[in-house]
Amino acid sequence: MYDKFFRLISISIAYAALIFITACSKDERSVRGFVLPEGDIATGQATFIAIGCPKCHTVAGTDIEQPPGEQFHIQLGGKQTRVKHYGDLLTSVVNPDHKVAKAYQVTKETGKSDSSPMPKFTSAMTVEQLVDVVEFLHSSYTSAQPDYLGTYYYYGP
Repeated sequence: MYDKFFRLISISIAYAALIFITACSKDERSVRGFVLPEGDIATGQATFIAIGCPKCHTVAGTDIEQPPGEQFHIQLGGKQTRVKHYGDLLTSVVNPDHKVAKAYQVTKETGKSDSSPMPKFTSAMTVEQLVDVVEFLHSSYTSAQPDYLGTYYYYGP
């Protein structure tokens, strides 16, 4: 009788622990282990231009120019203290409404006021084009962080 009781208690504790662990997960749609093929930078640049990205974006280190009179100008790439991670760039292209700076929030026909003015290209681009564009953008970022030279200690008056 005690064996059944302890077994039931053990199973209940294990089940509660499993529920607790899964409930505390910050991101239920983790992409750990998800790897895209390597993209082509030149093809990515051509696709970037072809789908109209220069209407709002220029890319540091390229000769891509924005047409005159456009409302938004957001430069991508260049020296940054926090270089955009490949996953950040991929998310920005696939889901532009994910994180939108207050300066660029607009109200779309859906009534969502924190929307990005960037159109969704998920139905207009192939996966290969998406990978190429993200590879092109990722290659345009460089780190502006100074090299770490160690810890300096000052002793004295």
